[in-house]
Amino acid sequence: MNLRVNEKYKNKIIKLAKTFFNQKVKQTRHNDEDFIKYPHLFLLGAIMDSQIEAKRAWNIPLIIAAELGGKDFSLFYEKDYIWYKNQFETKKLHRFNQEMSNAFYNAIVKIKQEYNGDAANIWNDNPSSAELICRLLE
Repeated sequence: MNLRVNEKYKNKIIKLAKTFFNQKVKQTRHNDEDFIKYPHLFLLGAIMDSQIEAKRAWNIPLIIAAELGGKDFSLFYEKDYIWYKNQFETKKLHRFNQEMSNAFYNAIVKIKQEYNGDAANIWNDNPSSAELICRLLE
């Protein structure tokens, strides 16, 4: 997909995205270093941020990381869908546990298979904001 965004709007979108990121980090009261060092945590938090309080949504990847014993992506990828489904259901992580456990797991698989296990590769080629959104929605 080859979408072009006017440079003026691209810079505005980047500024808004940075503001959004900073607000989410403040709302979760977590060190933003976690989201920078482990970009999959940021991506998974963003995916979870749907129809629940932001703090709760952005904590989900951190709760899962605690269960896994670390934040490295390889630990996330080692588990299968059933493990994630059980975590969501027993811990009541989200308002929509079945749907969001599926979204969480599918994002992990996509990161591994399409982005070489590094969520930062989703945006490392400086895609337009429209392209980035399309990649996340695929």
